[in-house]
Amino acid sequence: MSVLDPRHVWGDFAKQKTFFRESDNSGADHYNTYASFIKDSKTDSSLKKFVYHEPFTFIPSYGSSVTIEFQNNELEYGNKYRTAEPALFNRIAVSFELNFSDRSDDQAKAITDFLERKQSSVFVMQPRSYDEVGEEKFKSLYSLDPYFLQEFRCFQYSLNEEYVDQNSITANFANQDFSELTLKYLLYSNSMSEKRKEIFEEYFYKDRLDILPSYTVSTDASFHAVNYSLGKSRSEFGPDGIYSKTDNIILNYENLTDLDAYKIICLVAGKYGFETFKFTTQKPDLRTLNFRCASIRHEFVYKDTNNIQLNLTEEKIKKFLK
Repeated sequence: MSVLDPRHVWGDFAKQKTFFRESDNSGADHYNTYASFIKDSKTDSSLKKFVYHEPFTFIPSYGSSVTIEFQNNELEYGNKYRTAEPALFNRIAVSFELNFSDRSDDQAKAITDFLERKQSSVFVMQPRSYDEVGEEKFKSLYSLDPYFLQEFRCFQYSLNEEYVDQNSITANFANQDFSELTLKYLLYSNSMSEKRKEIFEEYFYKDRLDILPSYTVSTDASFHAVNYSLGKSRSEFGPDGIYSKTDNIILNYENLTDLDAYKIICLVAGKYGFETFKFTTQKPDLRTLNFRCASIRHEFVYKDTNNIQLNLTEEKIKKFLK
């Protein structure tokens, strides 16, 4: 089920934070309230200890993926000029497709019991405890690098019993908490390394995608035609408007390091699925065009090995958010 499905209704979120208890977070080295955690953790360079009630602590397998989708309304103007407008203010959906491979019967039961107990309520995913992380303390609060994200709902899971005491689970974890005002904090925290901060400042605001994709690159060119017919004669066709051709391109990046993947994700996410950025297509059709990207898919292949897929749509006119 898509994370943009209308059944994904967050409701009164303040009443649903059953994973936070003030009694577990008292003391000078804690955030004493959830509101202070949300506010102060963005600028806290060391990140105080924060205790959750019944977090999801199971570590996903490689092959898991993250999808970021920007919900837009497609519009058409005169001369077949097609563009998009943001459909909603809070229109950014983040979906984690998590794999849990080769799990014993007891492990599989523990995972499915947790998901069935929580069902559509909000829970926290924290696969590593604070004390286990050491120098990389910022990772203890979040799920999968580089996403500073921890609150989810699960709407669906699949269990595959492969052999005796050997099972695989696929689960969809969804989050709709980000808007144009807060998207930056999906990828940025003051506790990041200086190297990450430098990459973020360069690529989140960059207007050109200058990292070449892997092959294969798929391009779909659509010609918008108008047809003419008279009586029983056959139809004749001609160009329909001056913007009669639109390019849709799928870019695949394979075996990227964590830092290179972070660069691409920052650049594309920084355009909110609406603003355009320049990209030079490869031969034989070598051109520099304006594109927008409505979805990003990031697959965790192995340690420091990532695949990214971008779905680009050509924009005839460069666009900025109003």
